[in-house]
Amino acid sequence: MKRLLALALSFVLSAHAEKLTLDQALDKALATDQSIAIAATEAGKAALEPRSALVRMMPTLTGNAGATRNDRNGSGTTGTANGVTSNGTASITLDQPLIDLSLAPAIRRGKLISESARLQYLNAIRQTLFAVTTAFYDVLEQERIVAVDLEAVKLAEENLTIADKRAKAGAVTRTDVLRATASLEENRRSLIVSQSTLDLKRNILANILNLRGNRDFILVEPASATGADPAFNTLLDTAYAHREDLRATELVIQQQIERRQEIKGQYGPKLGAQLSASSSSASQDRDSNEWQAGFSVRMPFMTGGQRKLDLKGADYDIQQARLAFEQERKAVQEEVMNAWVEVRTLRETIVALQAQVTAAEQSYKDLQTQYSAGTAKSIDVLAELKSLNAARKDLAVQTLGLQLALKRLDVVSGVFQEQRVQKAMKP
Repeated sequence: MKRLLALALSFVLSAHAEKLTLDQALDKALATDQSIAIAATEAGKAALEPRSALVRMMPTLTGNAGATRNDRNGSGTTGTANGVTSNGTASITLDQPLIDLSLAPAIRRGKLISESARLQYLNAIRQTLFAVTTAFYDVLEQERIVAVDLEAVKLAEENLTIADKRAKAGAVTRTDVLRATASLEENRRSLIVSQSTLDLKRNILANILNLRGNRDFILVEPASATGADPAFNTLLDTAYAHREDLRATELVIQQQIERRQEIKGQYGPKLGAQLSASSSSASQDRDSNEWQAGFSVRMPFMTGGQRKLDLKGADYDIQQARLAFEQERKAVQEEVMNAWVEVRTLRETIVALQAQVTAAEQSYKDLQTQYSAGTAKSIDVLAELKSLNAARKDLAVQTLGLQLALKRLDVVSGVFQEQRVQKAMKP
């Protein structure tokens, strides 16, 4: 198989192609992927939420200034009087909130929003790394398919040579040659399609890694995973404890609870202090300056039922968040079950396929030998060649599919590439 893979790669790579391991691909994605950068930006924005809530207790300073000019024309018993007056005012006011019962729940909700965004950022990193891994294995899988098609073309050429020799010797009719020719062209067409598919999959991987269209690389196949598969219940417990998307959904419940507390606080008493200074000047009077300080208490007694409606809406939001969390838990359970069953199925399938390929290879060799000796028909040889190619492709696809399925099992359990994910979170 290694010889076939090397031959397949020679069709699509130049002499200057560089080797690319899965670890290198993952590191490139961490450094350049736009999805990770967008998730990091969202986490940064969410980290501002607690500070945004705290701002409502910060002092505010407001300034005002104004000027007026009046022109008056008037007449009376004493004659005509004309006058122009101008006035100017300026003031500055300092407001300092002292008590706001909605502050504490708002800060707690902001921290929950920030933590939720952080978890979503972690999940985005993990999902991106798995997308790179999937694209990496897709290329490896297609390379194996190309290798099988190359071998099929070689075997079809051998069959055509044998059929041509036997036809010239008068042992078979020209029909055998035509059948062998048709088989060769069919396999060539399959090779062209698989090579084109390989080129497309290499382009997908190059785009994910931001290689700017450079598809000139040789993938190094990772070592196969070994060891026994964990029990389903163990995987499920791990998923419930580590899945960032599930934990973020659970935090939404707490966010809505704090939101309800915040609404209650908004309808509670508020205490504030004000300090203001003003100055005014008039063209006909002396300038005057004054300042004043005071406290204010705001307490809504009648809200027209708005407080009750707001609290009722908050109760619905809490209920909805809890239902969404339960729904997410069920989705996680299904994902873990599907991944676990897929791994178990692939392990058993590969054993059967290995036996099938071994039997097909021996059957094809026997039929080809018998055809050369004149004791078998060409149609049987060509049919067996088609069965052999199909079995080889299935084995190649399922073998790499098992390795990817094992990694998917880590993804649904929330532990895929844990070290890289945590390292990426550090500044």
